[in-house]
Amino acid sequence: MLILLEPFVQLDAVYFTRKFAFHSVFSNSNNKIWCFAKLGVDIQIIQDHTQFLHVKVNSGALPEDIFCTFIYAKCYRTPRRILWDELTRISHQTVPWLIGGDFNAILLPNENQGGDMRRIGSMDDFNDMMFDTGLIDAGFEGEPFTWTNNRVWRRLDRVLYSKEWTESFNTTRVLHLPRRLSDHHPLLINAANVEDKKPSSFRFQNMWLKHHTFLDTIKQSWCLPTEGYGMYKLQQKIYRIKVLLKLWNKDTFGNVFTTVEQAKQNATEAEKRFDMDPSEANLIDLKRSNAALVHALILESEYWKQKSNCKWLEAGERNTKYFHSLVKKKRVKSTIHRIMEENQEVTIPDRIRESATAYFKNLLSCNPARNNAPEFPFQFPQVSEECTRIIGRLPTDEEIRDIVFSIDKDSIEGPDGFSSASIKPAGISLL
Repeated sequence: MLILLEPFVQLDAVYFTRKFAFHSVFSNSNNKIWCFAKLGVDIQIIQDHTQFLHVKVNSGALPEDIFCTFIYAKCYRTPRRILWDELTRISHQTVPWLIGGDFNAILLPNENQGGDMRRIGSMDDFNDMMFDTGLIDAGFEGEPFTWTNNRVWRRLDRVLYSKEWTESFNTTRVLHLPRRLSDHHPLLINAANVEDKKPSSFRFQNMWLKHHTFLDTIKQSWCLPTEGYGMYKLQQKIYRIKVLLKLWNKDTFGNVFTTVEQAKQNATEAEKRFDMDPSEANLIDLKRSNAALVHALILESEYWKQKSNCKWLEAGERNTKYFHSLVKKKRVKSTIHRIMEENQEVTIPDRIRESATAYFKNLLSCNPARNNAPEFPFQFPQVSEECTRIIGRLPTDEEIRDIVFSIDKDSIEGPDGFSSASIKPAGISLL
């Protein structure tokens, strides 16, 4: 598909489909948005608006029907509010949804260079719409700004997508192509399902702490005899616990999402039985099923909160949808699609991992360079004997405990995958 914005000419469907080698073309009501499609791509217009064109796309190359909204926003804040309201209304549909185009607004101050920054209200409106809809910014590769008048540079063009989109396409890349005659950079969108079969690393799940058998399971494993001394013995104990927790999670704790769905089904069936026969036994069963559902939802919320690493939201409702959105955004930001290796571009995931591993292995295994620090014309203050004695003193058990308990419970301080929350209750139990 090809989308053109503000073409400045009237649409001649026959001429332009031949010129650009496409099978069909559609435009919105004010001729500001043109949508070209190849043969085999069926496009159905759902909503035609002066600021966007909302369509349904069907093709044999797609895993399912998708919905796309192509944007050409007004230059002024008031009419753009109408656009934000319309996008919020469309977002209530749980379908794979991609939104892209010229939004004529920025999300962050660093998306503007030059000119003034008096459009804070417009930026707030855009951010409010993103929060209300749960849309995810796809990010970009290339130049940071998409529009310029050679005095001001802004990122006005972008691509957003819904949570459901990520379930159909786990990788969505947006490239800012070189600008030629236009004052905007073209955007190239590539969406695909990329199978990356890398082994998953161990991560302690804080929700495990809420299971009644957790501490006993850890204690039994920790107290088993272990060969060796010192840190080697500690490492062997930690490794044994990691293996045990993986099996315990699979056989005892179970999949949290499956548990939630089963709890919902049990609560629904218990409610139906109570409606048909409001007996004491059915009432007890209904209360028990609802309690199990609440507990399962709390575990699910704890899972997404830890995975999203959201530290500022501590209380209130479970906010599972919000945490899930944060996780999706983190994945977009942390994904590396390409690197440069000896002036060669590397895009294959396995090659990227191998290159990064080789780089740091070489960096950490090479001979240390000689310290060539310059000589300063002044002397630094000398460390006193009292400070030296304090620095060299071994910490007390109480100091160690205070430091450990001050760490955020979701933080993972080392490569073993154990969070701070796993140390506190287990440590007390094993003392």
